[in-house]
Amino acid sequence: MFLAVIGGLFAMLGSAFVMQIDETPWQLVPLPKQVWFNTGLLMFSSLALHFASRDTRQRTHLWLVLGSVTAIGFMAGQFQIWTTLTENGYGLSGAPAASFFYLITGLHGLHILGGLVALGLVWFRLTHSESTKTNQAPIALCALYWHGLLVIWLLLLALLLGLGNEFLALCRSFLLYTSDAADEGDR
Repeated sequence: MFLAVIGGLFAMLGSAFVMQIDETPWQLVPLPKQVWFNTGLLMFSSLALHFASRDTRQRTHLWLVLGSVTAIGFMAGQFQIWTTLTENGYGLSGAPAASFFYLITGLHGLHILGGLVALGLVWFRLTHSESTKTNQAPIALCALYWHGLLVIWLLLLALLLGLGNEFLALCRSFLLYTSDAADEGDR
């Protein structure tokens, strides 16, 4: 349920992002190459948590360490991207696309931090429990949350790369086509 709420939040932000394209002078923020490295870190983090939810107790700790470290690496990389963009003149109070970039990536980062806190609590519980069975469900929920954040990140990345513009153009052409077809049907 929580992932649906988060998905809705980011869907609304994505909608606002796409709608602003027509309303304001819009120039997408040039994404540094480090975005791709960070995306790889988040993918690995999600994969590690998936394995943690399926593995034995000894290796579960290893997968949790790898998932946590790569998630923290993702966050550090995001801060580096923010610094790079600010130094290159794309500050928070700059162009509307830059403001949206910071808002969207900042909210995603807050959700990653919240996930790290939850993961830490699950991990603490795991280290103080003898039963692996009772810990698998919370680890699996953390993994599901991470998979959701990864999907949201990939969709946000597509939006920030300008694919939202293509989607908007496709929707417009579809609406024009159906409108023209309806007009011809009325004649």
